[in-house]
Amino acid sequence: MEEIATTMGGARLPEEFHRGAAEIYERLAGFKHDSPTVIDVLERLLAENPSRADEKPSKPPG
Repeated sequence: MEEIATTMGGARLPEEFHRGAAEIYERLAGFKHDSPTVIDVLERLLAENPSRADEKPSKPPG
């Protein structure tokens, strides 16, 4: 996707779509050999820090 985006940019065409697709594929790469639930996928896609998305959130006290 990055190569396509670079090519599009070099041709003075919009490249944002392909850069966005590359980001999505990168965020989902950890599921390559898994069968995640829809919730798992959505949480990974929406994570503010996708590189730490595999970490379980700590439970609030109480």
